[in-house]
Amino acid sequence: VAAGTFHDTGVQCTSNFMAVYPYDEANVIKDSVLTATIPAVQQLASGSPIAPGAVVSVAKSADKNLAFHNCMAVFKLTIPRDDIKKVEICSYSKEDVLAGQFTVDMKKDVDVVPVSEQCDSVITLLPAGASFAPGSYYASFLPGTHNGINIRFTNLKDETVTIAQKDIITYRVNEG
Repeated sequence: VAAGTFHDTGVQCTSNFMAVYPYDEANVIKDSVLTATIPAVQQLASGSPIAPGAVVSVAKSADKNLAFHNCMAVFKLTIPRDDIKKVEICSYSKEDVLAGQFTVDMKKDVDVVPVSEQCDSVITLLPAGASFAPGSYYASFLPGTHNGINIRFTNLKDETVTIAQKDIITYRVNEG
């Protein structure tokens, strides 16, 4: 949870403040409902372990102090080699969505609801350059229950290795 405070004392407000981070014209709050997107393709920026714009957070407050809460779950990957050019996280079922458009009713707790016609069951994580440096990286995805996932690593020679997690697992906001 991150927090922020407005320091303008000239503003008086009779309703709640609502905010979304990061700023993106596609992230919209209307009638206390946030509509935003977890990207299906998450490309890292140089030196960053998570893609810009992949972490969507919301805040609401009756005063000028905002506590931001993440809208997504986070998957940590450790890549021990320097020849991996792509990682794909795939649901076993197309109904188990990982990325795409979602809504949050900000009158309630952070309850993320995927907009099914705007969602994808695969997340592709790409490095900033030609391949990942050895280290830990993060992919954000929509929380929910999944009937198993595959993690597919592709190297610079286009060879793939797949790791299967066949158990039913529930990912919650801020967990992974």
